This record gives sequence, C-alpha cells and structure tokens, in this order.
Amino acid sequence: MLFATYGAPSPPKNNNPLVIILSVCGGCVLLVGIGIFASVMWAKNTFGGITQAILEIPKTSQRFATAVENHDWSTAADQVDPSAKGTITAAKIEAAEMAVEAKLGPVEPTAVEAPTPVQSPVQKGSGQPKYLEYTCSIPVKYKKGSATLAIHFKSGDLSGITSFNDMSKMKIPTKLTSFKISTDND
Repeated sequence: MLFATYGAPSPPKNNNPLVIILSVCGGCVLLVGIGIFASVMWAKNTFGGITQAILEIPKTSQRFATAVENHDWSTAADQVDPSAKGTITAAKIEAAEMAVEAKLGPVEPTAVEAPTPVQSPVQKGSGQPKYLEYTCSIPVKYKKGSATLAIHFKSGDLSGITSFNDMSKMKIPTKLTSFKISTDND
C-alpha cells in the first residue's frame, strides 16, 4: 500500500564519473587556495615591517648617495629617519662631504646603482640580537681618489621580542639612521 500512495522510488540516475571527480578536485583546489591566502596574510602581518624595509633600503641609499654627490643637502637630509634627525642634519651631511672633498678634490657624480643591503645582527650579552643593522656600501669617485659611503639602517631594540609570534613588532626604518664617508686610505 505504501508504494501505491507514493509511488516506487525512482531508479538512481547515472551521474557521469567525470563530473564527480571534477567536483571533488574543485573543492580541494578551493581549500588549497584559501590556505595559501591565509598563509600570505599571516606572513604579511608577521614580517610586513621587515619586508617593506628590505625593499625600500636600497632605494633610500641610492637617493641619499645621489643627493650627496649632487650637493643637494636638503634631499639627503630627507632620507634620514626621524629617530636620527637630531644628529644627522643637512649641515652635518655637507660638512662630512666637504671634509672628504678637501682631501680628494671634487666629487665626480656617476649613476649610483641601488646597493644590496648587508644585515648584521648586533649581539647583547645573552647571545640574542639587541638590534639588526643593515648597511649599504656605495663607492664614490673623486678627482684624486675614491671613497666609500656606508649607510646604516638600525632597527629598534629587539629585547622585547621573545617568541616567533613577536616578529610582527620588529620594525626596521626605511630611512637611514647613520652614515659614514671614508676614503680608501682610511
């Protein structure tokens, strides 16, 4: 009687196995895509300050070196991190360059190529780095010789970073924190 009221169940449809396989694979691809997106967002939040600095440091170094070679002291001073503005002024940059030019003659401006920053962690007593310093060295030609312009980018104090999750707190300035022009004879 039951079958008479509702009718017999319909026979199963012949689903194409290719449709089933594509549906399962599409779902897996979607899950992998969501995982990759979540990983990228986590890495950006964790290492964003470091990544931005590593990309910007060579450009800042190039702008600073070009400004010094062109005697454009205000542009050179614009490349200084706010934390170092009190110690590195346009007048101090000019004085450092003029001291080298007094020894080696006028600078011979060339196309300054973006240097590759070199990282050096500065250790504290426990062996853990107290801060990170990135240095870009740029050769500078003068009439009577050459010199090296070393540009430094120093992070803040890292002693508060105690775990991998604290990496998001680490910031490296994208503007220089110190510089030194040394002749090849120094």
